[in-house]
Amino acid sequence: MLLAVGTVANTKTYRLATHIWKEPRHDQENYSTLPARDRPSDHFAQDQDALKQSGEGTQHPDQPANPVLGRVGTAPYRTTWWQGQIAINSLILMTQPCGIGQPARLRAAKLRTKAVTIVAEPTTEHERIVAAWLRSRGYDPEFNPAVVTKGRNPDFFARGATQPKAIWAEVKTIEPEDVTLAMGRAWEVMRSATLPTGLHGHGTLYVNDLTRDQSVRSVLNLFANNVESYRGERVRLVFIQQVADKKGVKRLSFTDQALPERFWIRGAGEHKYGVCPGVLDDGLRMATLPDGLEVPAFHLFDWHEKADCTLVATLDPDRLPFNIHPMGGGFVSMGDRARNALETANRQIRNACKFQQAPGIAVIVPSPIAFVDDSHIGAAAYGRLAFSITVPEGKASQLFHGPDAAFQPSKNRHLSVAVRLNRDGQGGMFFPNPYAHYPIDKGAAVLNGLVCYPPAAALSPVP
Repeated sequence: MLLAVGTVANTKTYRLATHIWKEPRHDQENYSTLPARDRPSDHFAQDQDALKQSGEGTQHPDQPANPVLGRVGTAPYRTTWWQGQIAINSLILMTQPCGIGQPARLRAAKLRTKAVTIVAEPTTEHERIVAAWLRSRGYDPEFNPAVVTKGRNPDFFARGATQPKAIWAEVKTIEPEDVTLAMGRAWEVMRSATLPTGLHGHGTLYVNDLTRDQSVRSVLNLFANNVESYRGERVRLVFIQQVADKKGVKRLSFTDQALPERFWIRGAGEHKYGVCPGVLDDGLRMATLPDGLEVPAFHLFDWHEKADCTLVATLDPDRLPFNIHPMGGGFVSMGDRARNALETANRQIRNACKFQQAPGIAVIVPSPIAFVDDSHIGAAAYGRLAFSITVPEGKASQLFHGPDAAFQPSKNRHLSVAVRLNRDGQGGMFFPNPYAHYPIDKGAAVLNGLVCYPPAAALSPVP
């Protein structure tokens, strides 16, 4: 079977490895015992001794030359033949057997083939956006540059007529938060759910980064099975799935306010009930259990316990037709993801500079479903904003960038500038690295049309 290793490039050469992975049907040395479809041609059979003596492979006479690979050399003496066809852009190898059996001693052996040159272009939307952006700045970008022969390389090596005349460019995409993805999945589950009609009011589905689709279905089923009893009333219904895939429903209510509240908690077991911010704020409120016993809320609920999913439905016959919308909650990690993207890009550019020294750019193209604010990238590049307080005076300092910056005198110096590029490739913001080994002037052509991150506008390169 022919396997291509690596990522294709404009002028890059790759070694193809041939592995015998299929057990032959026959090991006989006498080809006459093989089925006709597995016998080699007479001409090929006559050449076996010569192949064995020379140790050189040859092309099976019945195997046509591949338009990409040409005549592919094979291992010597009676191996399994494969005709491979390479799909250039996706590196999919479609193989089919077209030949003879093999001796047992050659099974699972790694066999030798000739090298082949493959041409390719950027394959992702974001890579194409950056390639077009580089060309609009007068650069000729080479995708997966061939000059880097070892280690990870940036996506592009671009040459131009203006300074800098050569640059490395690595494309990065900051994917959406996990909670954003959970909200998207919850929306799809709601769209496919069958819910009662003719209700009025509004509902909020609270999800977090760990919410499972099954939990969303559970609270929607609880809602559908119990809401009919309250049709036409003004009431607040709360459905909590505490732990995914856990059963057992407990009920309680609050009647101490104008709008009565009914709670269904599923999957809590013997633990306290998790509650989302804003659902129940006063732990001193008295909850009424099904047997009539009244208990303070703080005996039942734990505001530090995370519920897998919560649906809050407020019914009011005087409101608009009922609808539910998802809301996410949890920790925001966009700044951390941006810093990781910058540090990863620096490592790739640092490796590339071993083969060709040039400034490096990390081009961040936001995902269409992820919100990336420039302050997130600024915090990643220069550190989160912080302030200090003197004790015991209690005097606060002015804001300053903290020590968690990606751009520092002792690291990430091969990254000259970070660019947040609009998805249309026509504008954005850039973040210069004052400690870069190869700084890029703020007025360079490659940065035309981009706005310098305001807190970094006054920064100058530091030797």
